[in-house]
Amino acid sequence: MKISLFAGFVLCAFFISIMSISVEAHGFGPRYDLPVPLYLYLSGAGFAVALSFVVMAMVVKAGHHIFAYPVLQLLSINKPNGLLVCTGVWALRGLSLSLFILTLVAGAFGDQEPVRNLAPTMVWIIFWVGLGIAVPLVGNIWEVINPWKIIFDLFDRITQKIAGIQLSLGIPYRKRYALVPGLIFLILFGWVENVYTDSAVPRHIALFGTSYAVSMLIGMVLFGKRTWLENGDVFTILFNRFAGFGLLELRNDDYDVCIQCELGCKRENLLCIDCYACADLSNKIRLVARPWAVGLVRMGNHSNVGKIFVIVILAIVSFDGFSETPVWASIINTSLPWMATTFPTFNDVYFLLMVISSIGLIATVLIFLGAYQLTMNLMSSATRGGASRDELARGLIITLLPIAIAYHLAHYLSLFAVQGQLLIPLLSDPLGQGMNLFGTADYTVNIGVISSKFLWYFSVVVIVIGHVIAVYLAHVLSINIVHNRAQALKSQYPLIVLMIGYTVVSLWIIAQPITEVRIA
Repeated sequence: MKISLFAGFVLCAFFISIMSISVEAHGFGPRYDLPVPLYLYLSGAGFAVALSFVVMAMVVKAGHHIFAYPVLQLLSINKPNGLLVCTGVWALRGLSLSLFILTLVAGAFGDQEPVRNLAPTMVWIIFWVGLGIAVPLVGNIWEVINPWKIIFDLFDRITQKIAGIQLSLGIPYRKRYALVPGLIFLILFGWVENVYTDSAVPRHIALFGTSYAVSMLIGMVLFGKRTWLENGDVFTILFNRFAGFGLLELRNDDYDVCIQCELGCKRENLLCIDCYACADLSNKIRLVARPWAVGLVRMGNHSNVGKIFVIVILAIVSFDGFSETPVWASIINTSLPWMATTFPTFNDVYFLLMVISSIGLIATVLIFLGAYQLTMNLMSSATRGGASRDELARGLIITLLPIAIAYHLAHYLSLFAVQGQLLIPLLSDPLGQGMNLFGTADYTVNIGVISSKFLWYFSVVVIVIGHVIAVYLAHVLSINIVHNRAQALKSQYPLIVLMIGYTVVSLWIIAQPITEVRIA
């Protein structure tokens, strides 16, 4: 069966690779034109996703054990308090905390021109784009380098050593509010990234970064480190989910600590996997490698808030891409004069631009949420009582994560490859004051480091593979939810249509030339 499944993936990849298309790549460098119309490529990519469903239906049978997958042990840590005393971990934490402080200092006191200040590049390129690529490919790096978690751990150790008390007050956190603060912060983060016109101003970045770190520290003091990070820190919540796709997995073999787990640790098949609350205290930790994406199946049912969280992630990255297309520029150019005439009191064009963009972002979230809910309604009807809409919606929401990860990688690769080079000169002169600490201040960014041709083919392959993985997850999870294989297969038709639709839409966005809205 494994050979057949692998053959199915190869078949889909081969089908894509032999096709010829015409497009303008959504990135830097010269335009790349291919010989046939774009719609043929979009149709072919959608067909490849549909074909993958047929392959899955043939090779994945009922009773497929979704938790069974091969692993390769890389490292074993047999020390009290596991990760908290690991020398290599603390070296990375020290570097992370230093860069975090340097970023805030540069933003607050450095040159306010974004390209001459470390803060915008560090936050938007290295942190948001870079970690969004690295975590799904490697594993949960964020758990090691989270700066507010590091600060809390330092002060917690100091208070325990000096006064013999824990820094956290341990106030019970109500389950009804699980993930709610994190969802609010995700929406705010998406608004700042996609709507706020001064999001690249270094001083604003320093203010936002400091405010967010303080709010995280307050939450950890009140409710406990792990409880707050898992419910209130948008980046912990986000990267924990992205890490389910990653290559590396952390396993705790000291099950005694699971009894005291702050998160109410769940063990699948007597395995404590990627529970960092346990890892911080465990005497027996193993770092293992696993196939990509298999960790997602462990995430199980999400709450309604968790479901919305995943949909908002996908909506944010999609709107970010759509807002750079000529279509969105046309919407802005049409809407601005009308709004300025209709609401003469608000004559600030940048304010009106943020209003229009806010409406666009909200509309994107609502469209995505509505499309998903409609799909779940159709799926539930197809099961004929085998599963409710809410049961399917919570159980299958994780299938959208490979799609979000694939689009994040395809959309931001050129940005990371080109503008990420700014880190080289900025580390030598982080405040833009004419320093040259490492002799790299005069480095010139090479915009030709990645070609439009490579970017287009890479984007197509990544997006289609992401959707194929989503199809596989949807298939095995549907069978485990519905139990009746025939009903499970039939119920997947609406979801496959939704995935094919997003394949086409996301590739269309990638194919558009980047268009910047210019304000006269």
